[in-house]
Amino acid sequence: MSELMVGGSAVTVDLLEAAVAGAQELSLSALSPVALTALLGEYELVSRGLDTARRHLVAEIDRRGVAGEYAATSTADLLAQRLLLTRTEACARVRQARELAPRVALTGEVLPALFVHVAAAVDAAAMSLAHAKVITKLRSDLPAQVDAACGDAAEKFLVGQAAQLNPTQLGHVAQRLQATLDPDGTLTEQKDQERKRHADRAERSRTQTSRWADRPARWRLQAGRLLHPRADRDPQTHLRSAVCPPSTR
Repeated sequence: MSELMVGGSAVTVDLLEAAVAGAQELSLSALSPVALTALLGEYELVSRGLDTARRHLVAEIDRRGVAGEYAATSTADLLAQRLLLTRTEACARVRQARELAPRVALTGEVLPALFVHVAAAVDAAAMSLAHAKVITKLRSDLPAQVDAACGDAAEKFLVGQAAQLNPTQLGHVAQRLQATLDPDGTLTEQKDQERKRHADRAERSRTQTSRWADRPARWRLQAGRLLHPRADRDPQTHLRSAVCPPSTR
């Protein structure tokens, strides 16, 4: 443990190190198959929880511009230097922190995460970062007008599906959903390209109601299915209804 850490942070790291040491010393040969698989699940939950703590730490480092204190050009550069990460991994961690950790406005106001439903799920260890990447990519790829009408509902829908699908399966669902919501498959306007990098979901959600009436009927129908699934449908039936218009089934 670093001698530079003080107070609560030092105590927390001490406890974590002790827990890891205990886990490494555990005699696995004495455990039954059921116990082994149960322990595997518990380890996964703990690992996801540590990922969340680290993500919030990276977000704080990024917000405070700590990279400059180490003559690093960016937060990703700092992570790559200090943790000996590849540039790709370092950039991925910074992107996750910016998308899934709470934000702070210039006024000091604490704002929700950019992808609030995904952030809540990963913080609760309900899904992996691989699941999160599938969902955030879908929303980033949707044109602004489609995302304003259906993006929040689509995000909620996919978060729910992540509880029963692996990331590859979820990716297939996301592709079908994108084809349904954005059948033209175009994202050519410069404002949409800029939006992929500097989106502000909170602002668009406040204007969603005023724009709703201008959306094509197909978008409104599909978003309505996502927002208000019928209680008498099983999950698979709802999935088909939500992502596939009747004409394609």
